[in-house]
Amino acid sequence: MQEIQRSLHDGLVVLQSMLEDLKRGTTAEREDIHALYTSLYDAVRKRYEGTMRTIDGDFKTRNTKLSSQIKSVQLNLPLVQVHLMLSSIFAAKANKHEFLGLSQYLVDRLAMLAREVFPIK
Repeated sequence: MQEIQRSLHDGLVVLQSMLEDLKRGTTAEREDIHALYTSLYDAVRKRYEGTMRTIDGDFKTRNTKLSSQIKSVQLNLPLVQVHLMLSSIFAAKANKHEFLGLSQYLVDRLAMLAREVFPIK
């Protein structure tokens, strides 16, 4: 009977040591997983911040360009309106000879306004 108790006791001691090893291994695995998660999170966060800086820079550059183009259009819109109004009055009042003689000039002037006044890139 004592042998059975001794072997049972030895088995329990071995089981306890195995449980302790399992707990230490679990703790080490948990710490390793946490360290991996932290490093991956930091890498993703750095990539995100870099991407957002790039996007913000591109947005500011394009917004500045667009604002300057809109200002240019706003400043030159009255000139284009006057040209179109003069062209429509001329087209309504001119005879055939005047129309054929000056219409090309009006089209060329409008093309020049479109090329030089609105530098959209």
